[in-house]
Amino acid sequence: MIDEKTAKKFEKYMRKYMHLYEKLARIIDDNLPKNKKPVIVDIGVGPGLLSKSINKITPDSTVIGVDPSPSMLNIAKQNAKITAKKGTSEKIPIEDKSADAVVTRFTLVYWDDPQKSFKEINRVLKSNGIIVIEALNKEFSRIKLLGIRFHMILNNSGFNIAKYHIDAYDNAYDLKNVEELLKNTGFKITYKEAKEKDWNFIIVAKKQ
Repeated sequence: MIDEKTAKKFEKYMRKYMHLYEKLARIIDDNLPKNKKPVIVDIGVGPGLLSKSINKITPDSTVIGVDPSPSMLNIAKQNAKITAKKGTSEKIPIEDKSADAVVTRFTLVYWDDPQKSFKEINRVLKSNGIIVIEALNKEFSRIKLLGIRFHMILNNSGFNIAKYHIDAYDNAYDLKNVEELLKNTGFKITYKEAKEKDWNFIIVAKKQ
């Protein structure tokens, strides 16, 4: 579990990359079902920077931030207009068929049981709901990854934050893995941004 000090340091570092959060927020907005006042669940809300961007890009939405860390939830509530709920991808504390979208950014590597998590996401989505995933790519070059670690430390991320990010690749999935998981848990892929051996990829899938 991330402590308060590490959570705040993580937030400070990630604020340098708000354009990345806004890019994902625009993809979410472009693919949302055409419902008024959509309900969007941000799983692994962290410091709330993606939720903050969703507030900006989709101002009529209701955002529910889910995270297992009370420290992160406290920071997220300061940064974004959200309903904060303690939970995990395997156990999302909201009702069946109540969300228009579930989004998650770089949390897949921390899920204990991805298949169970995708089934749980399917449960909470409405019939026309979507899931939007940005994930680390298992195929990314380990040499380039070492360069990212040095870049992060030189940009004052701190050693612990850099290690936290880089170690996450040990549990990363490739694009085909995630596509298969989605298809096996009741989703149809409708959009993706992926380049072979790039550091990340984005997938949007609709509940079948």
